Amino acid sequence: MPLIVTGHSLGGALTQAVSAYLAWQLKGAYENSAQPVCDSIFPNAFAPPTVGDSGFVKLYDSIFPYNYFWYNVSDVVPKAYVHVDSVKALWGTYPEPDSPSHYGVPCPEWMVRAIDTLQHYLPKTYARPSNHLVSFTAKYLPPLYSIKQKDNQKQWIHQLEYQHFPPCYYEYIRKDTSLANFNPYHFN
Repeated sequence: MPLIVTGHSLGGALTQAVSAYLAWQLKGAYENSAQPVCDSIFPNAFAPPTVGDSGFVKLYDSIFPYNYFWYNVSDVVPKAYVHVDSVKALWGTYPEPDSPSHYGVPCPEWMVRAIDTLQHYLPKTYARPSNHLVSFTAKYLPPLYSIKQKDNQKQWIHQLEYQHFPPCYYEYIRKDTSLANFNPYHFN
């Protein structure tokens, strides 16, 4: 019986850690079985920050050849630790829907300072899994609702909410018709 471990955001990070933990803990239960425990655990992490270094990723990818790491390249959270510096220019190049002569939402100064400070303390060894990286780019800028034109901080936070939360992921992932075809056990 397969065990699918899944989560979004912090839950996606925990998906990776819990899957590795379960494989380690359940290994003894399957030692006399023809099927290795890792062939029964299927991690599916959605929009996770990075959880380990290159050593963890190498082991994780070898244990879970069918793991999935779903991420929106326009989402801040999956950039955490691995590509955090790119957050500063993340939405600055998309044309705004109402005015093609203007460009996206600039990163607020407080976030630029936070990223610069964070980078100083982060280890440089973080990595993300490489098996089945499934990315998409959500270029849509959400409506600015009643936000004033120059309130960049509120616009940036609205963009963050749109790019990171499950409705955006659902919209793009449901378009991937190959998902229904993947079935390593050929269940009917």
